[in-house]
Amino acid sequence: MPEARGATVELGVQVLDHLRVGRDSVVVVGGPDDPVLEPDQEVEVVEGELRSYERVHAAVRGSEVVFHLGALGSVPRSVQDPLTSSAVNVEGTLNVLLAARDENVRRVVFSSSSSVYGSTGELPRTEEMAPDPISPYGVAKLAAERYCVSFSRVYESFEAVVLRYVQDLSYDEAAQVLGQPVGTVKSNVHRALKLLRGENHDRAND
Repeated sequence: MPEARGATVELGVQVLDHLRVGRDSVVVVGGPDDPVLEPDQEVEVVEGELRSYERVHAAVRGSEVVFHLGALGSVPRSVQDPLTSSAVNVEGTLNVLLAARDENVRRVVFSSSSSVYGSTGELPRTEEMAPDPISPYGVAKLAAERYCVSFSRVYESFEAVVLRYVQDLSYDEAAQVLGQPVGTVKSNVHRALKLLRGENHDRAND
């Protein structure tokens, strides 16, 4: 059973759409200010926030893979209130990792941000570039990344995957940018999510 934390944002909704296909059940954890998701037989909606280990632990229980998209975004907000930004984005991620470890979750997929690169003008940005965050938000995301790496190295059979997003787009927007049909974009996203879940993927169907 996969869990999608932060599935009420645009990217989370797209991930949720694909998790619901052919899965036994999906748990979505959202805060009281998140857009309302109507639960159905495939989706269980749990109200909670990252700063509560107990709520995160309860939601993670029984999950095989956790997609962690929850965060307190906004660079300006993090500049105004770095303490809260750190509490949600760093300590909250640590709660997800601890809960996943304690419940023997096979894999955590963490959504990071290109903010970890700072204000470098070099494009395109690649994973080979050295992180140099400026904002408290970028610093928090990088710290959360390092916790993911640490847990993967320290705890046996624990696996964490870190994805650094530059900009999340709707299917229509991505299709326009890539010059591809919307169906092709959706298919590619679906295949990527299967790989992240560790499922077998038939390349002959690409």
